[in-house]
Amino acid sequence: MFMFQSTTSTTTFLLKMATGLSALVPDNPMKAATIAFVAGCGAGWLLAKRANEHTEKGSPDVCGFVSRAGEVDSGHGAVEVPPWILKRLPTNSRRVRLREWEDLAWREACGWVGTDLCHNMDGNAVRVLRYWWDEEGQALYGVVHFGPGCESHAGWCHGGAMTSVLDDVLGHCGFLAGTNGKPWGGATVQVNCSLKLPIRVGSTLLVSATVVGREGKSGHKIRIKGSIDSGDGACHATLDGLTVVGVQLDPGTPLAATQPPRRWIPVSSADSDLRANGWES
Repeated sequence: MFMFQSTTSTTTFLLKMATGLSALVPDNPMKAATIAFVAGCGAGWLLAKRANEHTEKGSPDVCGFVSRAGEVDSGHGAVEVPPWILKRLPTNSRRVRLREWEDLAWREACGWVGTDLCHNMDGNAVRVLRYWWDEEGQALYGVVHFGPGCESHAGWCHGGAMTSVLDDVLGHCGFLAGTNGKPWGGATVQVNCSLKLPIRVGSTLLVSATVVGREGKSGHKIRIKGSIDSGDGACHATLDGLTVVGVQLDPGTPLAATQPPRRWIPVSSADSDLRANGWES
């Protein structure tokens, strides 16, 4: 609404300016018409630009998020998803959704004893707002917001917040990339991070991870590289890690007793979300 009002005010100003300028040349209709035409083009360009920005925001889905762009509820106020992040996403990427990230009551009922370090809906520290999986490129992309809970030096994020989100993207990339991969179907065994540039509190950046190799006879060891990047091309941190898939850490949790084995639900179209089972109940 604010953007529309702002656009209307600007357009009105331009039209009034054109009328005023035209009045300065009452004896030259051609020059007056030219001035009005130029001002009208300017107003039209602003309207088109604002309309395009509004369109990029998308529309809310059932969880109060938006499909690709716009604002995402961080639990402590809406966070704007920078358009440059969306432009980096492969067109065939699918949003990744786990119920335990979005339904805290279900999460507790299934055996979790706390909130997810990087996916806490009510958290004010580091939080991954959204993940997208590119099957063809074997890469995971995410929007990560560094809230005030990340602060170390005044105004700057703690290095642990940076390494935590790199560990998170490494693990979930492995869950998705493994042969017969499944949610939580693996374990990170090596995370080598290099912190290159500090991150200011309040930043919203791109985190990504890509499979670069497989080791072991069955390829169950997956080598992954990743990074945290900003829109100006700066790289804030890099990752070189190893995850082992096919590992089940705790089969005795209530989740294992009350839910079928976790798996990724096949999708029927290129624009469908990639969900884990668990949404049935």
